[in-house]
Amino acid sequence: MTEIPVRPATLEDLPDVARLFVVLKHHHHELVPDAPRYQVSNEDWGRWAHDLLTKEGVSAFLSFENGRAVGLVVVALVGKPWGVACEIETLVIDDSVRGGGHGERLMQVAEDFGRDSGALGLRVDVLDANIQGKRFYERRDYERIAVRYGKPIEQR
Repeated sequence: MTEIPVRPATLEDLPDVARLFVVLKHHHHELVPDAPRYQVSNEDWGRWAHDLLTKEGVSAFLSFENGRAVGLVVVALVGKPWGVACEIETLVIDDSVRGGGHGERLMQVAEDFGRDSGALGLRVDVLDANIQGKRFYERRDYERIAVRYGKPIEQR
C-alpha cells in the first residue's frame, strides 16, 4: 500500500480546510440534526478555519489523495497540572475516501506530534451519537475516560 501523504496546513490551504470543516458539519448534522452548531453557515465555518490556522498552540495537518486534500486533523497542546496534553480537536475525512486509511494516517501524525512535543497523553471528544467514530478510536487503543455533558443556554 502506498504511503498517504500528509503535511502541515497553512493559510494557503484555507479553502481546503474550510471545505473539510463543511464536510464535518454535514456529517455531524446527520448525527445530531437539532444541534445549533451544525446549522451555522459554510462561510462561518470558513472564518473558523482561518482563525484556527492562525491560532497559537494549534496545529493542523492535511492528508492527500491524488493531490487533493481529503483529510484534516487539528491538534492543540494544552497545559495541565500533570503536564502537557495533546488534544485532538478535529478529525475529518472526506466521504469519497472514508475507510481508505486517511484517518489512521492522520492519527499517526497527531500521535507523533504529541509525542515529539512532550505531551504525556492524547485526548479526543466524540459525539455520543457517533458510533463509527467511537469504534475508530477504540481500535486505536483510546479508552473512554470521561463523559462530557452539554446544555444550550437560552438567550434573553
